[in-house]
Formats: sequence, structure tokens, C-alpha cells
Amino acid sequence: MQTRYFTNNSSTTIVTDNGTTIVVQSGTNFPSQFPFVVTAENGALQREIIRVDSAVDTNTWNVSRGQEGTNQLVFSNGNRIEQRVTAQLLNDVVAGVNAAVVRSGDTLAGSIFEKSSLLSSMNIDVSQGSLFFKTITATTTFTVSGVPASGSVASFVLELTNGGSATVNWWSGIKWSGGILPNLTVSGLDILGFYTRDGGVTWRGLVLAKDSK
Repeated sequence: MQTRYFTNNSSTTIVTDNGTTIVVQSGTNFPSQFPFVVTAENGALQREIIRVDSAVDTNTWNVSRGQEGTNQLVFSNGNRIEQRVTAQLLNDVVAGVNAAVVRSGDTLAGSIFEKSSLLSSMNIDVSQGSLFFKTITATTTFTVSGVPASGSVASFVLELTNGGSATVNWWSGIKWSGGILPNLTVSGLDILGFYTRDGGVTWRGLVLAKDSK
């Protein structure tokens, strides 16, 4: 998934196309952070997607040409260049949504919980998403994997339905408020939050909402 930056109404014209650098008209409204992606259009209405990697100055860009399967073209003074929605941008958005929500019974991006399996050990892979759902029907032991190294933060939200109806065992290292395990709702939805910043040695467990309706 590419990192990219955006601003609204980012459009101008090209002054000079030098291949690996492009000079544009002054007074533009493009991002000040890099990279960002632009689409240039020549007089024949042919288009090239270009990644702007850095800037020599406000109006001179260092660029990577022919992005997202487009061909490198030659542009002349006055040709339009602007930020547009591209296929890669939309694909990244969809991939981000799929990774962020992993639900019981879904098949999104490596779904963790299988609705038809009443397992006693359930692994939460934090590299696969940040929101997880589970209905408790039997003794359940949660484990966590995919935790980044110390210095990076991992966090996720866990929605538990009927969490108090059976025993829930948590992975090691969780610190709860007052050192007391939460009293989960027998018939209802609880929302819990977790984060770590030391590679999973210590987790902070938070009750975000109890018996949410």
C-alpha cells in the first residue's frame, strides 16, 4: 500500500517536462509532503500518472514516471497536471477497509474468527486488522500475534457479545484498571480496547463500553 498525500483543488499547468523533473506554474496548491501522485494530460488527451517524490523548489518536482501501468509521455508548456482519483488509490482504500474490520463469519483479509467453529483458543492477529468481533458461547482463551517490535504501537478494539456467559481467559501482560478483570455482560455487547508499545510485554486493557445498546 503506497503512502501518498493530498490537498483539495490541486491543479496547474506544466512549464517544462525534463523527464525526471517537471516544472509547473507558480501559485499551485499541491501537498507540501511527499510522495503525492498526479495525472498529466497532453494535447492529444493522453494521460500519464506520475509520482512526485520530492521538490527542488516550490515549482520544480523530482518525479517517477509511468505509474500504475501508464506510459511515459512528453508534455509541453500549458499541458494540465492535477491530483485525481486513481485505481491504485481506490484499491488501497478497499484493502485498508478489509484489513481494518475482521468479523466473525466473514472472509475478509485472513478472517480470524470462524462463525461455525466453537474454539477454546482464539488468536487475534493485530497485523490483520484493528477491529474484531466475537460471540462467547463456551470457555474461550484469547491469544495475540503479529505484534510489532517495541517502540511501535499496536492497538485494537474487541467487541464481545455475551462475554460474561462463559469463562474468558486473556493473554499475559494485560494491565486492567485497578488490576481487576472486567465483569463482562452475560447477555449483551461489551466493547474493549487494548494497546501495547513495548512489543506486547505489557498491554493496557480498557473497557470502552459495557452492555452497549
